[in-house]
Amino acid sequence: DGTDTDGNGYSDDVRGYDFVDTSSGCFSGEDCDGSEDANPVDFHGHGTHVSGIAAADTNNGVGIAGVCWNCTLMPIRAGFKNSAGNGVLTSADISQALHYAADNGAQIISMSFGGGNDSTVQEAIDYAFNKSAVLVAAAGNDGDNNTEYPAGYWNVISVAWTTNDDAKAGGSNYGVWVDIAAPGDSIYSTYFDDTYASLSGTSMATPHVAGAIGLLISYNSTLNQTEVKDVLVNNGDNLSNFGASGLTMPMLDIYDALL
Repeated sequence: DGTDTDGNGYSDDVRGYDFVDTSSGCFSGEDCDGSEDANPVDFHGHGTHVSGIAAADTNNGVGIAGVCWNCTLMPIRAGFKNSAGNGVLTSADISQALHYAADNGAQIISMSFGGGNDSTVQEAIDYAFNKSAVLVAAAGNDGDNNTEYPAGYWNVISVAWTTNDDAKAGGSNYGVWVDIAAPGDSIYSTYFDDTYASLSGTSMATPHVAGAIGLLISYNSTLNQTEVKDVLVNNGDNLSNFGASGLTMPMLDIYDALL
């Protein structure tokens, strides 16, 4: 009704919030009117796709099954589709989104985006972590061992991408800074405009882990952030020579993690 009913500083945010306030360089039809609003609709498809992997409804005979089928999503828009058709995020919007999520009780924050080390984003990551959120992020799709952020921060669970044959995908980043791997090859999931699509990348692997964490916390709500990470990593199926000789990477095994 245009008022801040719950007193959290945002009006009408019953569906989350849209922090994108750019007004130039946007794809035709994209929501770039220069103002933030309470409608986090996705015109790119990426956000809808990863959301479905984590928590799409289940046993309804429609579409797909999310990993944590009874989890609740908090949609927050921090990126937009630019004139070239690529997804773009600014550090200011990311920071606002992370603060909003943490302040409004998000237990898990899934981040399928990446870039360089950024102090504004790092501060927001630390803020959310100190609010007890479990943070998960994509390791990146450059096929190298260069650290990607926010996945590279110490308080974020970084996720690599495996193929259908349980091997490292050629495009997945790797290294001792990566914590776990998960399926990311041709993942079929929800897409914008009431459709479905198959996409690949660490972006798709990340919500598998986020959904698994949702199951873990649903099963045992006493787990803290360190314990959640330890359960996933220690119960993963070890993949040898993951991008480099002698580098072992645990692959997500939800069944064993829940035992």
